[in-house]
Amino acid sequence: MILSLSPKGIAWPRDLTSDLGKLAKGFALEPKRLHEKAMRLIDEADPSTTDELLSDWERVTKLPDEGVTEEQSRDERRSTLTSKLTTKGGQQIVKYLELAEKLGYEITITEFRPARCDGPCVGPVCIQQWIFVFEVNAPETTIDYLDCLGECDAPLATWGNQRLEAAIRRKALAHNFVIFTYG
Repeated sequence: MILSLSPKGIAWPRDLTSDLGKLAKGFALEPKRLHEKAMRLIDEADPSTTDELLSDWERVTKLPDEGVTEEQSRDERRSTLTSKLTTKGGQQIVKYLELAEKLGYEITITEFRPARCDGPCVGPVCIQQWIFVFEVNAPETTIDYLDCLGECDAPLATWGNQRLEAAIRRKALAHNFVIFTYG
């Protein structure tokens, strides 16, 4: 492109092997690098494909959550970020189940109800305040198998439930208390 913009004539050869061609090629390296970086910026604007700006996205969204101390791969960090930005809140238990599923966890939830005598007891019976408590039941250890599309130095599997606990506590309403059980 630099050669095509140069004046026409015998003193301005357009051959890449000429001295002017080699000089133009050297000048073109930096604009080419900047153009490629600008094109990658499109991917950086999307949290599910970000790479260079991942730490900035995490800073803005206050990730990792408090209490998460385990090392996470870039793919897990992107998954947590995308989940935080796209998951809508709500009081329904279904929302917590969907959140866990997005993060790769398979859970069930137990709700408690106050004691009353108007029929056969189906669930746990407790005092009135327990209506604000729910129990998340997860496998003792969740194993997250990674695909081979991620980073070359990423582990093939990780174990743990810290991401699940942090994500559910973050989405739980202020008056709710969450209990986690495993196994």
